[in-house]
Amino acid sequence: MFDIYPLYFTGWISPQLQQSYSLELSQPLELKTTMNQVQAPITVYFIFPEDETQFINFKCTDLNSSRWILVIRQCMTDSWDAAQPLNGVSSDQIKVWRITRTETSLLVECNGVTVLIFNFASDYKDGFSSCHSFWTRHSTAIKFNWSGGLYKNNGHLSMRTAVNQGIYFANIH
Repeated sequence: MFDIYPLYFTGWISPQLQQSYSLELSQPLELKTTMNQVQAPITVYFIFPEDETQFINFKCTDLNSSRWILVIRQCMTDSWDAAQPLNGVSSDQIKVWRITRTETSLLVECNGVTVLIFNFASDYKDGFSSCHSFWTRHSTAIKFNWSGGLYKNNGHLSMRTAVNQGIYFANIH
């Protein structure tokens, strides 16, 4: 028998430029977008204990098809041309994105649907075979370091983090 403990989130806040928000490995981040905006990137910097940062960058490229793409620094070229597609993104105006970085993968969900499972050891692009060595380390926080990465910074982006680590955890008796 085992007990499952639900994940509790903090309240929604508007992310502030250069503000650090505590977020560790396997702790989910939720972002809420309240309007579909084309070519408006969302850039999240993950901060590691050595004060090194790596980022993910994603945006909508076509409102009609709800096509979204994502760039993972050190796993592919830092350009939209080499971006990873996010498959199955809802066309709803309000989207809740759950981003979880585990010891092996980056998981992205939109409105409860998994739109990306990126394995750091196998899904990297040519020339980025050390992707896993950058992304599988423990992190301490996230930041929004670039004003251009705040979804046009017009009030249509909010965030919250989980109070405890992991999506769900269980005690096995």
